Amino acid sequence: MPKQESKAPTPVKERIILAASELIRQADGDLAGVSLRSIAQEAGVALGLINYHFGSKEKLVEECVQRIISGVIDAFKPGNCVSGSPAACLGAVAAEVMEYLAAHPAMARVSILGDMASPGARDNTMRTVAGFAGLPGVPQDKMRLFCFTAALQAAFLRKDSGGEGCGFALNNKEERDAFVRSLAEMVFPAENGQI
Repeated sequence: MPKQESKAPTPVKERIILAASELIRQADGDLAGVSLRSIAQEAGVALGLINYHFGSKEKLVEECVQRIISGVIDAFKPGNCVSGSPAACLGAVAAEVMEYLAAHPAMARVSILGDMASPGARDNTMRTVAGFAGLPGVPQDKMRLFCFTAALQAAFLRKDSGGEGCGFALNNKEERDAFVRSLAEMVFPAENGQI
């Protein structure tokens, strides 16, 4: 008779994170629509355990969003990296990233601000930089790629300002794409066909 593997129960903290993450995904990032009570119900735990493990909804949401965005970064397979200049490749892929941010503004905001509040070598910002560095033809210049990523993040956080500061109305897809292309060309300008 084959030995049956017994599955250890998921620790309470992890169950809470998994339940909250699923509710955040179902709400498509609308964090206002996810309550602690609904998280507790989904996780099958008492409401007090959420407060015990996380202290606040904000801390729980930040941990969940960071995991969700991290998973998106890991799964991201750029389809718009065209042959041509490094700036064109970087701009095309970054435009896809900006579309994700625009489609999930609450989650993107939590992730970006979380990275700024608690920066780390493997946070979502640095994982994005590494992803850009892995694009074909894009120089492995982490300083320029970090500046590029930080500029994208800052522009996203200020997107509702109507273009003040960057000159583009970032709530408009065409202008957002033009901003990303322009920024990529600033970061990796073509010089006699060379970078």
